[in-house]
Amino acid sequence: MDPDHSAGYRRILSMVKGRRQGESRNQYPRPHYEETRRLAKARGFGLADICERIKAETEAGNWDLRVRRDDKLDASRDAEHVGDTGWFGNIHPDLRGLDVMADTLAKTLLGGDGLRPYRREERR
Repeated sequence: MDPDHSAGYRRILSMVKGRRQGESRNQYPRPHYEETRRLAKARGFGLADICERIKAETEAGNWDLRVRRDDKLDASRDAEHVGDTGWFGNIHPDLRGLDVMADTLAKTLLGGDGLRPYRREERR
């Protein structure tokens, strides 16, 4: 998640052992992703690294890939929440996020570069 547009972990009772209020939501899935990469490499498996692709998208300025706090899948109410980083705090992908994930998987399966950010106008 883009740290400029999301709040830290805020669950009162964490479902994840060791999580604390205000910590980055990007940190708690990291051990899972690292172990997945290690296992894929050790066994010679291909990997559609969605975590790295989302990171690349965010760094390229395409941060708007998450469901909104009220479970909205679009930006229709964003203007009402300027400065409210909690509005973007849902870690689940919205429709654009799912599009990026599907593109990563397709490019990986087809032998392409699944990590390079793309722009919708590049699609055929």
